This record gives sequence, C-alpha cells and structure tokens, in this order.
Amino acid sequence: MQSGAEQQLERRRYEAALAERQFNRVDPDNRLVAAELECRWEVALKEVRVAEEALARLKSPQAIAQITVGNKVLNDKVVRLSGRLPEIWTDPGTTDAKRKALLRCLIDKVTSTAASTTSSE
Repeated sequence: MQSGAEQQLERRRYEAALAERQFNRVDPDNRLVAAELECRWEVALKEVRVAEEALARLKSPQAIAQITVGNKVLNDKVVRLSGRLPEIWTDPGTTDAKRKALLRCLIDKVTSTAASTTSSE
C-alpha cells in the first residue's frame, strides 16, 4: 500500500511541477490565462499536500499495526479454509468458473520446460 501512495505522491509532484512550468511560461500580459494556470498550480500543490498526508498516515505506527492485525486475521481465515478445500472443490454448488478462480488464487507460478528429444539413427 505504501508503494502505491508513494507513486501517487510522485505523480502529484510531477503534475505540480508541470503546472508551475506552464505558469512561468505564460505571457504576463495575458492575465486570464495566467490566472487560470495559477489556479491549476495551486490545486496541484494542494493535491501534493493531500498525498503527502496520506503517505504519512500509512507510515504511522497505528496504520502499520492495523495492517499487521489485518494480515493475521486474513492469514487465520486462509488457514481455516485450506482445511475445507476438498469439501469446497467437490461441492455441487462450486462451478467450474469458481474452481478456476480458486486455482488462480492458489497457484503462484507455473514453469514449463521442454523435454529434450534425441533420436539415434
């Protein structure tokens, strides 16, 4: 979650820098355009502050504790369900689509290697 918030912050900083460059390039005599670009720049700076605050909240000890507790609860549920996997799999209410979705959740990676074929003549 932190990396997503960090990416969001970087995007907001880029947008603010872009808005600043656009504002600095405008002809001062064109007041309407300058006012609009200044407004966009201010909005972009506010969005940077909001993203910084969101990232700070994610890095707070309380947020980290909540994530840890949430992961433990989720882990406990997965462990309990894993014991019922054969029952879930053979249940008549489990469709093939649900079985495929379940397999996608369980299988992390599939690696296939071609067997070498040699023929002796």
